[in-house]
Amino acid sequence: MGCTVSKEDVRTRHSDAGASQHRTPPPTHTQPPTTTHLDAQPQTTTTHNNTNDTGPLSKSDIGQRTHAETADVATIPSAGITLRYAQLSQRGYYPDDLDKANQDALIVLPQTLGDESHFFAGVFDGHGSDGDLCSLFVRDSIEMALHAALKQHPTDFERAYRSVFTQINHALHNNSGIDDSMSGTTAITAYLRGRELTVANVGDSRAIIGEQQKNSKRIIAFPLSSDQTPYRKDERERIKPHGAVVMSCDQLEGIEPLHENWGLNLGDEIDNGGDPPRVWAQGKNFPGCAFTRSIGDSVAESIGVTAEPELVREDITQNDKFRVLA
Repeated sequence: MGCTVSKEDVRTRHSDAGASQHRTPPPTHTQPPTTTHLDAQPQTTTTHNNTNDTGPLSKSDIGQRTHAETADVATIPSAGITLRYAQLSQRGYYPDDLDKANQDALIVLPQTLGDESHFFAGVFDGHGSDGDLCSLFVRDSIEMALHAALKQHPTDFERAYRSVFTQINHALHNNSGIDDSMSGTTAITAYLRGRELTVANVGDSRAIIGEQQKNSKRIIAFPLSSDQTPYRKDERERIKPHGAVVMSCDQLEGIEPLHENWGLNLGDEIDNGGDPPRVWAQGKNFPGCAFTRSIGDSVAESIGVTAEPELVREDITQNDKFRVLA
């Protein structure tokens, strides 16, 4: 089931579908994503008690909900690469649940598994009632899982990398302290070995690369992942044989006729309509997930949702200026 594509393949697939290769900033959302920036200049935020321009939260409130670690530097001497990296996470604002836990988690592993030529980073976006526990479980499990997988498949990196996520998924199902029947997490990770970068994606978090154009100072952002959602026809067709039905909430309730034309391409655009296509069990009103791959979500897994990642591989060049996992 697994597939590996190059950066150019991802660009072509998005371009063929009519999506622009130039990524514009998404609109501001109530819950900003957890982000890990590689080779990016960290931003500085000044906090003031002022509610005039920040909506229901003061700048002080936002500051208290935000966690950012000091930017750091890692080097890969064998490849002549110096990485500057920073990370930031902000707990979302829910008017009916002001103390809701931050369901995002992230990890950065310079000199991964003791190898100075390796660098790993990942972001995990939880969902569901135990989403915070799911994302933390993946974060806390992934280094050991990487070690075990690479030891088991020392000559087949891609096979090892893929197996990390399916093995963690299996372990999460067996964890009696976490109910992952209707909870889970995405995973967007990047593993740099020398100059070769491999991105593994499970779900609808994203990786992008900022590439400086030839003979120009212009930097354009390109995708290094493709959202795995029911917007993608290939993902819809993959899950249907397992018993999944794809409908929006309005279609499920009979408000809107059945169709598969939701007007977005491959899930790579922002859905501002608020009623995306979702995955349902035949004749049921659950699980209703807006993704087709996830770690956890055992109910959705029974109808085709999987933890197997899609991989994108590229070689680092001097024109690659930054990467973002979010």
